[in-house]
Amino acid sequence: MSAAVLDDGLVYEMVQAVEELTALGVISGMDDGTFRPDAPVTRAQFVLMLWRMCGKPAAAKAASFADANASWYQDALNWAVENGYVNGLSDTRFGPNAPITRQQATAILFRLNGGQSGAELMLSGIYDQTFTDSASIASWAKDALWWAVYHELVSGVGGSRIAPEANASRAQIAAILLRYADKFMTMEEAA
Repeated sequence: MSAAVLDDGLVYEMVQAVEELTALGVISGMDDGTFRPDAPVTRAQFVLMLWRMCGKPAAAKAASFADANASWYQDALNWAVENGYVNGLSDTRFGPNAPITRQQATAILFRLNGGQSGAELMLSGIYDQTFTDSASIASWAKDALWWAVYHELVSGVGGSRIAPEANASRAQIAAILLRYADKFMTMEEAA
């Protein structure tokens, strides 16, 4: 999503999120020193950001995916799998380099938060009518996505669309993670 199509308030929020999460060590720039706000976040990067945000907790056992064995995200993946926050794309494949979609990211945060639906279920019919592409939300992600909308972690992307299958950008993920931390974590947990 280009900054040119965003309103000034949203651009400011994303810049603020990047700065705050960088200061907390949750996110970092790319090897060349840039942040690349429009670049998609990979599944491995998202799990690593989430793990850092939660204080880098240790896992008792290793995740066993044939395609996930890079040391830079392994501890994070072990923790996320052990706690049931992430699933593989199959029983043997995690897809660490695949871009994470908006519905995948919200489903992971939903599970991290306990996976309990609440008042947003009463509004699901309204949300279905509000977002013209709500029929494209995967059945496994619908409760999570409506939970994220209800708690203002995500909103539409313009044109009355929620874009569940769209790749989440680095700026979007930074804003979502900061909103999550503000709503559901204490300052000690988020540090």
